Amino acid sequence: MNAATELWWVSVGGNPCEPARMVIKGDNRTVFTVGCNDGTEIMDGCGIELVEKIERIPPTPAAKRKAEKAWLAKLARDRRNGVPHRYRRFD
Repeated sequence: MNAATELWWVSVGGNPCEPARMVIKGDNRTVFTVGCNDGTEIMDGCGIELVEKIERIPPTPAAKRKAEKAWLAKLARDRRNGVPHRYRRFD
């Protein structure tokens, strides 16, 4: 069975959001963060909250500007709602 990979914003232990890679194989979902490359299986009580799936930023300059504007607006909304981000999306 092949594994699928997704990028997510996650909160580990209630800390500010950070990007993470999720590997999905069958019913198992394992998250790999920048600080923990051993992986953590997503289940009740694991301490990792999936906040939002990271979508790719479109490659054209106009689409990139539009995506950046939307991202900055989302950051402002999240900060107002108490969800701080310490990382930017990567091109």
